[in-house]
Amino acid sequence: MAKFTHSNFEPTAKLLHVSEDGKTVFLNNRGTVSISIAGVSVSIVSGDREVDASHTRSVVTAPHGAKLLPYFIRGEEVRVVMVEQFRIALCSSNLEAAGGEADEENVRASMARELEEEARITVSSESIKLVYGAYIQPSMMASMAFGGIVRISEDELPKELLGGEHQFGEFTVLSVRPLVPLLKARDAGDVTLDLETSRLLDAVAETVGLITRHY
Repeated sequence: MAKFTHSNFEPTAKLLHVSEDGKTVFLNNRGTVSISIAGVSVSIVSGDREVDASHTRSVVTAPHGAKLLPYFIRGEEVRVVMVEQFRIALCSSNLEAAGGEADEENVRASMARELEEEARITVSSESIKLVYGAYIQPSMMASMAFGGIVRISEDELPKELLGGEHQFGEFTVLSVRPLVPLLKARDAGDVTLDLETSRLLDAVAETVGLITRHY
């Protein structure tokens, strides 16, 4: 597994810019607003009667996100293409499905774009199976997370990935992982995955017949 250290990254001051009111954070990668925090006042009303007085809560506004997990079958073994990236919030690298910002009007196209950017794998939007679209944390965020899976052929992989792992860019490592051992490692607690990636792994397992729903 790749090792990342803080020295791989520019100082935080160069990566982030906080507005004067301290409520908006800008990222330099695309020059767009990444996160904003605002106080919202609401009153709870039932019929014509106010049940609860007005109170203020902090609301986080962030872009919608999307992840896409490609998989292929070699012989009888199912394999998935994963991305390992350093995550500042975790202060460590994280194994996950490729992903990024999503356009709610064209989620599948967003997934295909992010997969090509992060893994150099090109797929059509129509070939993507949408697995979920859900709110991340509705108590404080209106942003949604979308996830999908897509079957690819092994010859669509970048040649560098055929060996199993490839350093792509300064902060990203791509790897091909056998699905079943990865699921077993997750279930045993030997590897910690984010909920979205974990759900997409289960979706692949279900699609290829490793998991059967009984409802």
